[in-house]
Amino acid sequence: SLKGAQSLCLGSLITHHGSHCQVFLRPQRHQPARGEGRFQYIQRKGSAHRERTTTRDYTQLNELQCRFPRRLVVLGFPCNQFGHQENCQNEEILNSLKYVRPGDGFQPTFTLLQKCEVNGEKEHPVFAYLKDKLPYPHDDPSSLMTDPKFIIWSPVRRSDVAWNFEKFLIGPEGEPFRRYSRTFPTINIEPDIKRLLKVAI
Repeated sequence: SLKGAQSLCLGSLITHHGSHCQVFLRPQRHQPARGEGRFQYIQRKGSAHRERTTTRDYTQLNELQCRFPRRLVVLGFPCNQFGHQENCQNEEILNSLKYVRPGDGFQPTFTLLQKCEVNGEKEHPVFAYLKDKLPYPHDDPSSLMTDPKFIIWSPVRRSDVAWNFEKFLIGPEGEPFRRYSRTFPTINIEPDIKRLLKVAI
């Protein structure tokens, strides 16, 4: 399960986030006391289309966090492996979100971690585990990187994250529950969150 990996993630917690990140959710069996772990959620994101999806996914992440303030933790993992779209430093990411995209003073209500790699030899252990348990998105099993020139990591595997804003939902015992493609609207994960929360009561 992700119980061991969870402490690794939280130990790396910083107050910065990137425009492209991974997300992960995990429900608990009970209403947690202050300071307890809650619900982790891993997501990634990643022109006019880029601006629309970036704004959409970030605002929907905030919305999910607000809808489940004590039962859901959204964790964002910035990554620069997809078109080098997250090429700023960790300490620059929050200002990028606030003033550029989504802009308008946007501030994430979810947890942001340090930049990491999600594919290849240096992939973060959390993503190695998640991809092993959930090798493809449930809504798009054939989802793959569509342009070979963007594949900048090695080795390349069928289970690799295909692009920004793929998302992983984790169950109450730390077991990966579902993986969502980059095109799956973040807010549409809510029914699955409610399902896991109901089971976890």
